[in-house]
Order: sequence, then C-alpha cells, then structure tokens
Amino acid sequence: MPYIPSEPYIFKSGLYPGKSMEILMFHNYGYLIFMFHKLGQVKRTIFEEHLAWIITQGENRKSKLKCRFCNTQIINTFLIRQEIPFRYITRAYNTSCQDNFCWNSLVHEAGRDYAMKLPIKFSSILDLQKYSYKRIFIRALRNVFLLPNHLTNEVAFRFFAE
Repeated sequence: MPYIPSEPYIFKSGLYPGKSMEILMFHNYGYLIFMFHKLGQVKRTIFEEHLAWIITQGENRKSKLKCRFCNTQIINTFLIRQEIPFRYITRAYNTSCQDNFCWNSLVHEAGRDYAMKLPIKFSSILDLQKYSYKRIFIRALRNVFLLPNHLTNEVAFRFFAE
C-alpha cells in the first residue's frame, strides 16, 4: 500500500528542529537528497517513507501556467540565462512548453544570454553549483507553481499533497 501522509513531517531535533520536510524542499533540497540516498530498503520508518514520498512528489509537480508562446500547453522547461560571465539567472518568464517552436522562440529571445535548459523539477536544483543560483532557481520554481513568498509548513505540505 502506498504511503500517503496526512500532515507535514516536522523535524523534532537535529539540524532543522521545528521545520517541515516540505519546507526543506525549498531551503535545502540537497540535504534531503543526501538523506534519501542513505535510506535502507528493509523496514522503513515514517521518516523514510515521508522522505521517499516528498522526493517523488517534487519530481511530479506540474505547473499550472501556460506557455506564453503557444498559450495552449503547460510550461515544463526553464531557460537559464547568463547575464554576465559566471552569473546565471532564471525567472518564471524564462519558460516554455515542450514544443520545439516555443523553446526555439525562447532561445532566440534570450540571444547570447542563453546558458542552459533545465526541466521544471526539484532535481534541477542539483544541476546548479552555487548556492545563490539555487536560491534564484527556487524562487522561480515558487513563481511557476504560484506559491506565496512566505511558505508555512501547512501551505508547503498542501502543495506537495495535491
């Protein structure tokens, strides 16, 4: 039977006491991935079940925003721009759907600033090296998922549970 939580998992001790696993998806995704790779396959605790669930949910989230080029399909790709050497940015505006015409239109619009293409998934955070780039990417994720600037444990949980 699949694990379906009814509430956020709140850390009671350790590095993040009082914070939920759902909030950490936005603040320290790398830490959760590190913990995920340490999981055992035998008897799983609630922590391990919740962690596996939330990592999967982070990969399966879909934006509700439509592509601004075709206005029919849902966006699924970020264009990461390099504004000045070694400084990467992205915004919710730098997105397109999977259609080649839409993606090519976005790349053409970016011109020489085009740096890389990343799917709109939490695992894309790991493709960025610097912490500041990860924060910018997470802010863009929040925007494409229409989340408020200040997330509570409950709001973050509802986002992953939908």
